[in-house]
Amino acid sequence: MAAFDPVADVSHNVHNWEHVGLDIGKVFQINDKVTANAFIEPQYTVWSEGAGNPGWQIFAGINFQFALGK
Repeated sequence: MAAFDPVADVSHNVHNWEHVGLDIGKVFQINDKVTANAFIEPQYTVWSEGAGNPGWQIFAGINFQFALGK
């Protein structure tokens, strides 16, 4: 999965950047009604405007899916 997320500071200071990333993750079956997905994604900044923007960053997360019904 690739990411392309514009970020803008709504104050009058300009801090914009565009980054791309590629993630890797794993889906886990916790029980018959709950599934979890964990992932990590290094992101590289391909364009930036303003001082103090990251050259690269790491985005990671976990999400849960709950079955409804049976």
